[in-house]
Amino acid sequence: MTGNYGVRSNDQIINDEVVEISNQNWGFGVQTQVEITDWLNVEYRGNWRFIRNEIGEVPNNNIVQQNHFFDATINLSTRSSILMQSDYIRNNLLSDTSSNFFGDLTFRYSLKKKNLDFELKANNIFNTTNYRNVFVNDFTYIESSFRLRPRQVLALVRFSL
Repeated sequence: MTGNYGVRSNDQIINDEVVEISNQNWGFGVQTQVEITDWLNVEYRGNWRFIRNEIGEVPNNNIVQQNHFFDATINLSTRSSILMQSDYIRNNLLSDTSSNFFGDLTFRYSLKKKNLDFELKANNIFNTTNYRNVFVNDFTYIESSFRLRPRQVLALVRFSL
């Protein structure tokens, strides 16, 4: 488990006037990795961040950011496994809320004697069309948005010589 807390206050010139800017931010995170059985492993990571800002005694809306990551591996046999990876990201910003949910699924089969690995991958299984990333700290608000490839399935063969 992790946590942080920060407070910052300073004066800035806005429209030829000295204005006090106050920022508070705090957050926490958790992480766990569990081998439930000899054939099932799961991992969860979660982070929450809360930001409060005042400009000249006028409070802005609070900002809340959440990031959740869940991975699961199912070992079907010594040669085959299924891997599921998912991410959930939610941003409650000054005037907007956005959520993104991503997921990938992989099936892997290995032939050890022949040094061959076969994989079937399904990327973006929820067909998410846009990814929005937001970075906020005491003085900065940076937002980027990306259009994503549609759901796709890939077949891979790996071998060593």
